Amino acid sequence: MPTPIGNLPADGALDTSGLQISEEDLDVLLSVDPAAWQQEADLIGEHLATFGRRLPEQLWEEHDALLEYSSMCP
Repeated sequence: MPTPIGNLPADGALDTSGLQISEEDLDVLLSVDPAAWQQEADLIGEHLATFGRRLPEQLWEEHDALLEYSSMCP
């Protein structure tokens, strides 16, 4: 299942036998709040900016790709 942070396992795809976890708790653990994630993504950019010119360009490219992927997810 696509989310702003990547794909998550589909319902029933995880073997939780032997774990004492309810379906409701598992749903919470595997949920992503898009608005909260967008705030996190903005903070990542602010953090990366603190490194100035010392930050490798590839990290900015990864951050940009993350933001682009996030914008395409529901």
